[in-house]
Amino acid sequence: RSINANVLEINKTVKNINGTARAISGTVNGIDGNVSGIGGSVKGISASLAAVLDIAQQIRGDHAATGPTGVGIAAINRRADAIIELVRAIKGDTENILATVRKIEATAHNIEGKSDSIPKL
Repeated sequence: RSINANVLEINKTVKNINGTARAISGTVNGIDGNVSGIGGSVKGISASLAAVLDIAQQIRGDHAATGPTGVGIAAINRRADAIIELVRAIKGDTENILATVRKIEATAHNIEGKSDSIPKL
């Protein structure tokens, strides 16, 4: 076999390898495009989740805050606690008023009973 025949055979093999390398390169470029698309989707999902998290934190509110101010469920709970304390105070006042009214009623009955013994003119 001649050197020329060997060179032609090697050249043919190199061309086949080059064709295969180009095909692999095309596949890799396609995969790279898919990965880029997936990366964009992941970034979009991440942004959506960040927005949802922000809204959830606003709904939840600041549980470390004090007083009846703020926003979200935490503020609602603080306001409810403040109202409950007011209602308890009002209930206590109402109980005191009721006790006083009962004393007045007992005194009125007592006076009424004594008024029957007063001679009529």
